[in-house]
Amino acid sequence: MQRILIVGGGVGGLALANRLSARLGRKRKAEIALVDHSPMHVWKPMLHEFAAGTAEPSDRGINFPVQARRRGFRFIPGTLTSIDRVSNSIEVALPRSSAQHGNVRRFEFDRLVLAIGGRANDFGTPGAKEHCLLVDDLKSALALNDALRAEILERAFSNEDIRIAIVGGGATGVELAAEIRKLIAIGSSYGIDHLESLLKVTLIEANERILKAFDEVSAKRVEDKLRSLGVRIECERRVTEVDAAGFVFSDGRRIDAALKVWAAGVAAPPALKTLDGVELNRSGQALVDEHLRVQGTLHIFAMGDCCSFMPRGEDFPLPATGQVASQQATFLATALAAALDGRALPAFEYEDRGGLVSLGMYGGFGSLPNKGFVPEILISGRWARFIHPLFFRAHMFQMLGFWRGALSWLRDTITAWLHPGIRF
Repeated sequence: MQRILIVGGGVGGLALANRLSARLGRKRKAEIALVDHSPMHVWKPMLHEFAAGTAEPSDRGINFPVQARRRGFRFIPGTLTSIDRVSNSIEVALPRSSAQHGNVRRFEFDRLVLAIGGRANDFGTPGAKEHCLLVDDLKSALALNDALRAEILERAFSNEDIRIAIVGGGATGVELAAEIRKLIAIGSSYGIDHLESLLKVTLIEANERILKAFDEVSAKRVEDKLRSLGVRIECERRVTEVDAAGFVFSDGRRIDAALKVWAAGVAAPPALKTLDGVELNRSGQALVDEHLRVQGTLHIFAMGDCCSFMPRGEDFPLPATGQVASQQATFLATALAAALDGRALPAFEYEDRGGLVSLGMYGGFGSLPNKGFVPEILISGRWARFIHPLFFRAHMFQMLGFWRGALSWLRDTITAWLHPGIRF
């Protein structure tokens, strides 16, 4: 059988493993294996909730070994360290290990799909790695939550300001700022009623406005809402240095913060640099052709945040969003099945289905794109607030199937009645 390796179990990677197992694995046309450094899949658009502590990952995640057993693919725990395109193999460092320690395993493939996602890009800013927390994956989100809870408890009892600064006015930074405000509001209801007056959140953006990837109307509505929640927004501020006390801007000004978060930019994981003879862009993302095949290779594909795909006739590559990764997973399930049958690979075509920014209990804002005679539709307020959880539920139904998805929803509803809305 053909050996198909998928590296990365995010929104696209796990969906692809499920589909290929159903199409090829059960028919014994291919052996499907999924590699990921975490034992649990979480929906990436929910990472800001885990970071703020307003949601529990154990209630929202999918266990990889269990999912692999149910769907018929193999799960390989570990972190991708290198890719050898000559021998068609990868090296994976086992959990709690590294390439330096020698605890590395090699796996051969006939087709490789890279779905290793992306991480925040600090653009080499001095002090960023040493002093900033991230929201790249579950591990970093939980580390941020630990630091946030410690900071809140310390400042609450000393009656000092809780100063938090977030670099990056994209969806992650915006949603995290709102979710931290929600955390404080819920915490205040448990008896620490002066918390809200202590919170000082600053959102820092290098562009002239936040949410540059969204339409101006939606971005302005989000900005107005954040300001009404007490979030300070600093646009056209380029960070040139980070120290233990805060951020320094290019004009010499600074903003002090005890808790510093970097949520700006997108960079691919360093393992892609081990692909000899393959062109990467400035962010380290692999350039892919119309079939999502890494340029310069025959059997290596890439999808999601780790690749750069330029649609025909467009001036900019597709953004790093879950919507893009999900559509690419659907496409690759069909394309790889065609390749194994000896048929020509189809071309990937992206359909923009709009965007949504969730501000948690404070609502949300987004838009549906212009389709033929139907004009662009703006979504805001209560409707947008409910759409974001429905997207998550749709994802869980897709991953788990109808009955397990329904039981998961019921369990989460009961848990919400029995437990507080925040992590203590």
